[in-house]
Amino acid sequence: MSNPYLEAIAKTIDIKITHRVIVSATVSDEILSKLNEIPFNAKPVVENHNLLWYGSDGLFLVESLWEYIQKTQNISLTFAQKYGRIWSALRKTPTTLQVSKIVPEAIIPSKAHPLDTGYDISVIRVVKENFGPGVTLYGTGLIIRPPDGYYVDMVARSSLCKSGYFVANCVGIIDAQYRGELCVPLAKISPDAKPLELPARIVQIIIRELHVCDIEEVADINSTSRGTGGFGSSGK
Repeated sequence: MSNPYLEAIAKTIDIKITHRVIVSATVSDEILSKLNEIPFNAKPVVENHNLLWYGSDGLFLVESLWEYIQKTQNISLTFAQKYGRIWSALRKTPTTLQVSKIVPEAIIPSKAHPLDTGYDISVIRVVKENFGPGVTLYGTGLIIRPPDGYYVDMVARSSLCKSGYFVANCVGIIDAQYRGELCVPLAKISPDAKPLELPARIVQIIIRELHVCDIEEVADINSTSRGTGGFGSSGK
C-alpha cells in the first residue's frame, strides 16, 4: 500500500560515504509532525528538517524504501546494483558488537582466548516449553547489534555433544537488523541426559560478513570437471 509520507521522504533520500555511511532526507514540517506514525525500520536522528541514518541503519532504510526511491528518483537499477558495494565500505569501519542486557542476570558474550572464532553465549532461562516437538526454547537475556556490514551465526559449542542435547535448528542465522532476544531451541536426544543446569554456556556466536547481490536466472551454467558429482563422489 502506498504511503505518501514514505514517498515524499524517498524523493529526497541521499547517501554519502565518508568515514561512515550517512543517509539523509529533507522533510517538511508536516512530515516532522508525523514521524511517530511513519513505519520506519530504523529510527532517524532529527536535525532541523533533516532525517539522518548512519551505517547499516541507513542502508536498511534505503532497502526498505527502494521501490519508492526507484519511482521518485527515476532509478532503474536494483538495490544490490546501486548500493551493494557499500557493504565493503561498512566492513572497513571499526568492528564493535553491541550487546544489551534485558535482564540483570544475562551474561555478556566472551571468548576463552582472543583468537577463538566464536563468542560463548549462555542461556539463563526457559522462554517456552514445547516450542516444537521435543524442543524447549531458552533465552539468553541479550539483544545484540552486529558491526555494520556483518551478521551473526549462532552454533553449538563443541561440548554440547556430550550433554545429550542439541540445537534444534542446527545453525541460527541472526540477521543484521534483528533486535529481539537471542534465544536457543534445544532438543533432548538422550533419555539419560541430565536436566540442563542454568545458566548454561551451550552456544557460540560467530561474526560473518554480509554480502548483497542480485539473483540472475540464466539458460545454462558452464560445466566443470566435477560436473554433477556430489554426496561422496570424490572418494571416502
